Parts: sequence; structure tokens; C-alpha cells
Amino acid sequence: MAPPDGVDATAPVSAEDFHRYRWGQGGNFGAVFVLEKWMAGSMFPDAGDGQTSELEAARIWTDREGLEGARVRFERHWRDMVKDERIEYLVNTARCTLVRLPVGFWTCGPQFCQGTPFEPYGMVWVNAWATVKSLVARLADNGISTLVDLHGLPGGANDGEHSGTNIKQALLWQDRRHWHHSVAALEFMAHDLRGVPGVAGLQVCNETCYDARGMYDFYDEAIAAISRADSGLPIVISDGWDLPRAADYAMHKNSLFSGVPNPTIIDTHYYWCFAPKDTSKSPQEVIDDVGNKLSELDGREGDVTTRGAVQVFVGEYSVVMAESTWQKVDGSERDEYTKRFGQAQQARWQSRAAGSTFWSFTVEWYPGGGWGYAAQINSGALPVPPHLTLPADEVRARLARADAERQPRLDKAYADHVGWWGRDGFEHWRFQRGWDVGFADARAFFGWRSAGGFAQAAAGGASEGADTIGAREVWVRKRLLDSGSRKEKFVWEYEHGLRKGMSDFYELVGC
Repeated sequence: MAPPDGVDATAPVSAEDFHRYRWGQGGNFGAVFVLEKWMAGSMFPDAGDGQTSELEAARIWTDREGLEGARVRFERHWRDMVKDERIEYLVNTARCTLVRLPVGFWTCGPQFCQGTPFEPYGMVWVNAWATVKSLVARLADNGISTLVDLHGLPGGANDGEHSGTNIKQALLWQDRRHWHHSVAALEFMAHDLRGVPGVAGLQVCNETCYDARGMYDFYDEAIAAISRADSGLPIVISDGWDLPRAADYAMHKNSLFSGVPNPTIIDTHYYWCFAPKDTSKSPQEVIDDVGNKLSELDGREGDVTTRGAVQVFVGEYSVVMAESTWQKVDGSERDEYTKRFGQAQQARWQSRAAGSTFWSFTVEWYPGGGWGYAAQINSGALPVPPHLTLPADEVRARLARADAERQPRLDKAYADHVGWWGRDGFEHWRFQRGWDVGFADARAFFGWRSAGGFAQAAAGGASEGADTIGAREVWVRKRLLDSGSRKEKFVWEYEHGLRKGMSDFYELVGC
């Protein structure tokens, strides 16, 4: 069949697309808006054993200094944890592209504290949400995207202190009032973040406890609410420590016919210092195990047309190993094993995930040791991906070489496609159009900085480097929806072309 007149109407890559879909690597901003005593001890003076969470810190300071004093104290903490020199470090040394920003439902303001244990202290957070939006915009000015993570939900999605209280229960799953409260907060956040530059997505909850009752029904409600507020915002869900099940759910949500335009991305976390099955390993066995992670994606990727998309983001990891693990080697080998552990993880996440964020960048005992993003950047355990350090002139030179080879690459790709499938009974023009879009998209991401995408950046490093499409599976889904051909019999040819156009571009630029 001959192609229709005209060219593909798919819109060019936008600034919003760039922040939402590029490869993201960086750190968490833990203990800024969701306090944990071990990370921010100054906010817990003379605290008892059961006072290690955000709510307990609010109680301590309100008792000491009154609500107004507590508000001032918390707002000073937010400023001190994210000073300008810290952001400059992220830009110029770490070459960070993404921050995961944990917040609690209380961060949305006093109105969301009503009817919860946080209500008596609601005014402590009266300016919290405005501070979050200001921080997101400030990071964007410096070329860094932000995943806003609803880390603490009413009742708690897990029994940890990072849910905001020390009740040691995951009550979210026992009372639908907590669900509705959470969904209302998520819808508010999604709506109010519209127009704020640099938002990479919104995470529904953090570290859902394993096999939580009704978890996917809750996700359905949350996704529907966020989609009402912003139909393009990527939505991140916790895998609940069961990645295969989460992958099945995401592929259904990310089918071309689900009716949900927002992409659903899975957040998974990897630590080797807690579970007995890991703490019994030697350092080398731990490092070897890294290569097994994300294998749950095998056989699920590469065919959005038929199966839907599955995309995983590694929201937390560290280079900490248990003392029982370190006892299996000489102490002099510790630094070298730690470096190899971090490098193995980063290589694995780069090859199979949409991005990754180390836990954590923001700790009072900065740079943070085995838990510190800055400490591990400085040690070489987390080497900066080479494409993020390319000088702007080199980026432009690589783009020029790719442009010069574009037509020969397209001609070969098209000929190979037709040669494999034959000429009759297909719509091979869809492959060519897909290839054109894929090549142009990859080019746009790669050249974003050198074209002045961060012209207003306060730190010079933001204009250097090149970016890649990290969330590639859900990007393919987006482009298939954008093309308007999802119902066409031969839309698979468009997808094949789209993927080939991207891969040809990256081969040409050496990325």
C-alpha cells in the first residue's frame, strides 16, 4: 500500500518530554521533607527511642518552641539541606540529571493534615508545598529533573519511620479513608505541579509492603486521579517487592488500548545489607548478584504494539554491605570491593532501567559514607556516564556526523526491513516514518543542552554533556499513541522503524 500524502504529524520533542523521558541518574533528597533521625539527627534533640519520624520531630519542636518556632525550625532545615553549593556539586561534579524528592502528605499543607495525627502541628508545614515547587524549579534551572515521590501516606504504605510516624504499622491498606486521603493528595500534587518546569513524574507511594491488600486497586484509583489532573505526567508505582507482578500490571496499564494516556513506571529498590540471603554472601558474591537484577524484564520489552510497555526505575540503592559480608575478606580490600560494587550496579541500571537514584544525597553527615551519593561519586564507585561530560563542541560535531550519515542509514534500514518481510501485503512506509521519528527524537534529546536547552542554568556544567532517552519503552508507547495509528493493522512496522531509528542514531554518535 502506498503511503498517504504528507508527513508524520508527531510533534517535536518538548522541554516537558525531555524532563520526563531522558535517562535519569542522581540521588535522593532524603530527610529533607520526610525526616529520619539517622539522617537528620539535629531535628531530634533528646528524642526517645520511639521518636525517629517526621511527626515526632514536629512534636518535639512544638513542645519546645511553639508552633511558630517549629515552623521556623523546619523551614531552616529545608534550606540548609539543599544549599546552592550542593546543587552546584550535583551539576558540575556528579553531572546529576535526576533527583528523587521524597515528600509526605503533610508536605501538601495543613489542609491535608486534618483528620490525621499531624493535624495539631499542621501549621509547621504551611509553607512546605511552596518550598517544594520552588526547589523543583530551582533544580530545573540547573538542568536537573525531579521525580516527586509521595513517600509518606496517611496510615503508612509500610511500617517504617519514613512513612512519617513510628506506629510500626501499614494502616493504609486497612482503611479506605486513608486511600481517599492519599488519592486526594496525589491529585492535588499532580494538578499543582502542572507548569512547574523540570517535573519528571509523580510517585504514588514508596516501598509498599509485600502483598499489601488491595494495592493494585489503590493504584488504579491513584492513576485515574492523576490522569484527570495531568494526562501526560508519568506515574511511578512501587513494586511492593514483587517485580514480576508489578510488571504484569504495568504492561496492562501501558497497553495501547488501556485508555490511560499516562505512562506507568515501576520503582524498585536494591539493597544487599538486610536480608539473610544477602548478608551471608561474600563481597564478590554480592557483586556477582548485581548482574541478575532486572532479569524479570527479559522477554517483556521490545514489543509495545502486542504486549504493552514495561519500564523500571531503580529509585533506591547503595553500596553498603553487611558486616557479616565484610568479615569474609581482609579489611584492606574494603574500598576496592565497594568501588566495584557501585560500578557494577550503575552499569546494570544503565543497561536495563529508565534511571536510578542513589540513597541518599542529603544527609547531615555529608558526604554520607556508604549511604552518601556525594561520597560515592568522589570515591569513583559511581562513575559519571561519559555522554554526560561531553563538551558542547563535541556534541555538535557528533550530531553533524550523524546528520551526514542519516540518509544512508535510513536507506539500509528500509532495505533490510523490506528484504526480511517481502514487498507485498505490508505497509512498509510506516517503518520509514517510524525511523524518521525515532532518529529525530534521539537527536533532539542528545543535542538538547548544546542547543541551549539550559540557557538559564546558574551552573555552567548544565550546558555541557548530552542526554539519551532513558524511559525508552514508554517513550515508544507515547510515540505510537502520538502517531494516531495504534489501531492500524501494521502499526508494528511503525514501532520497528521507531526503535531502529533510535538505535541507528545512538550507534552513529557512539552512545
